[in-house]
Amino acid sequence: MATAIPNPSSGSVSPTVLPWRPRNRTVLDAASALELAVLGATACRLTPLEKIAEQVRCLTGDAWHPPYETILHTIQAATAAREILPTESWTRSIPFFYTLTPTGAAKFRALMSLPLPGQDDPSSRACAEVKFGLLDLAEAADRRPVAADLRRFYGDCRSGIEADMLAVAADRRLLRRTIADRIDWLEMRLATLAAIAGNGTEVAGGPPEQISPNK
Repeated sequence: MATAIPNPSSGSVSPTVLPWRPRNRTVLDAASALELAVLGATACRLTPLEKIAEQVRCLTGDAWHPPYETILHTIQAATAAREILPTESWTRSIPFFYTLTPTGAAKFRALMSLPLPGQDDPSSRACAEVKFGLLDLAEAADRRPVAADLRRFYGDCRSGIEADMLAVAADRRLLRRTIADRIDWLEMRLATLAAIAGNGTEVAGGPPEQISPNK
């Protein structure tokens, strides 16, 4: 009988150890963001395993590309916790599809509510990108506080970069252009989030529990 996903302990893959985190999470760390990305990738429709991994890497952005084995390990944990449900497929090329369960939808909402870390580093930026990319799936009542948290994070990033730019010599044109490009990117993020925080209706979609076929 086929299994829903490969078992890392069987030797077929080598699991990657995730960063340690306390049981009572206070911020959205890398491991929590990866869980959130997996849940978000299965929220809207029946999703094959490979597509989950692709969507997770799209969500994390350029700052962090988790290895396939790490994503697989997170999918296994979510399946074991009944947060996502494997459904046997009708085609041989795709043995299983995965979709979010009501338990997973509740976990998704809890993870989206966790604040982002206070430091600007690749891991924290990846966490922010996951949150931003899944904002259209948040409950309407949750969008403003989630958007406000993202604004706080991106605003702090902008302030830090602007402060660093003061130390760059005026004749370092390409370096200053590189920094200015990142500031411009942050400004675009902040403009989008300002609209969401203002009225909560800038993004379309709905919470996972409304669009999951398991509801």
